[in-house]
Amino acid sequence: MIRQATPDEVGKQAFCPVMKENFKVSKITQASDYKGKTYYFCCNACPPEFQKNPDKYAK
Repeated sequence: MIRQATPDEVGKQAFCPVMKENFKVSKITQASDYKGKTYYFCCNACPPEFQKNPDKYAK
């Protein structure tokens, strides 16, 4: 399930598993909680790609 980053998450450094790049979480960042870990996405194109095959990106 894709969700918006919470206020507590905004400002933290994150790694997008789809684009494999570091970025800073903003109030518009999307995230997914999968198998006990939170994954953050650098842009709107990444969450649908992650959802197609989350095990491919989850580490």
